[in-house]
Amino acid sequence: MKRMKKDPKDWKQVGILNWWLSRIGTLYGAQDHFFKREGYAERLPPPTYRFVESDGESDFGLRLYCLVLSEQVVILLNGGRKTAQRVQDCPNCFPHFNFANKLSDAIYEARQQENSEYSTCS
Repeated sequence: MKRMKKDPKDWKQVGILNWWLSRIGTLYGAQDHFFKREGYAERLPPPTYRFVESDGESDFGLRLYCLVLSEQVVILLNGGRKTAQRVQDCPNCFPHFNFANKLSDAIYEARQQENSEYSTCS
């Protein structure tokens, strides 16, 4: 989040992301409707929330990628300002999106492996 705070136009949106994280962490838990699924990972802000301010047609606001492991555990990763319609076309977000998806996939595979090892030991 420190990197995102460097640009003054991001300050308000970083504050909004922090507000969502605080509300999710202290009041509601990591319920599905607070996150937008993108591939195997999730991102904030929620899909129902739209940043009002933008820099035109090629500004889709800040994205913060994360992994929701349970209602109590969310791994915050990284993100950036989305500047293309598709995240795959955005040089700011795609590396973070890609990393979040690879990490999520690796954690899922490790959990599956762990579950199959436990089931064969019983």
